[in-house]
Amino acid sequence: MPVPEGAACPYCQGGGVYPFDSIVAVGTFRQPLRNLVHQMKYHHRWPLAEILADRMLRDPRVKSLLAQTDRLVPVPLHFSRQIGRGYNQADALTRRLSGTSGVRVARPIIRLRNTPPQAFVHSRDDRAKNVRHAFGLFDTRSIRGRRITLVDDVMTTGATLGAAAWALLPGEPAAINALVLAIADPRRRDFQAA
Repeated sequence: MPVPEGAACPYCQGGGVYPFDSIVAVGTFRQPLRNLVHQMKYHHRWPLAEILADRMLRDPRVKSLLAQTDRLVPVPLHFSRQIGRGYNQADALTRRLSGTSGVRVARPIIRLRNTPPQAFVHSRDDRAKNVRHAFGLFDTRSIRGRRITLVDDVMTTGATLGAAAWALLPGEPAAINALVLAIADPRRRDFQAA
């Protein structure tokens, strides 16, 4: 939800979104960041992930989050979508973040279903239904008792990140956070406006 700097979100009343301890977004999903994400994601310009990850690492909120992270976990794509795209943009971001920060990468979850892209699903409820049970946990050892940060490119309603986080919970991580390049607002409101 759009809020002024330092104010509590009217959606969660400052309580956050369970099961996340925190969610850090570097910017809002508008130009020029929107074009860069689209180029990285849909036009095979995966090297942009490294440039964007370097930009993320300059943000003090990202540095603070990474200092409290034991494992970075990229949001996985379904194998057929990853083959079609040639790479997973969240994984490319995560590898660069890891290489520079020294935080290790874990891949404890997989995408079980090849769901329609969230960009084509418009209501909050439909987005949640689209990714419900889309992820499965197969490696609990890499996350048990550790502080996990999920990494993705864009968050709109949080349905994808939420579904991935719920899949991680049976692995008993100490904490789950999220880090995204951009937060999108489907109503096109300015996230710094009152």
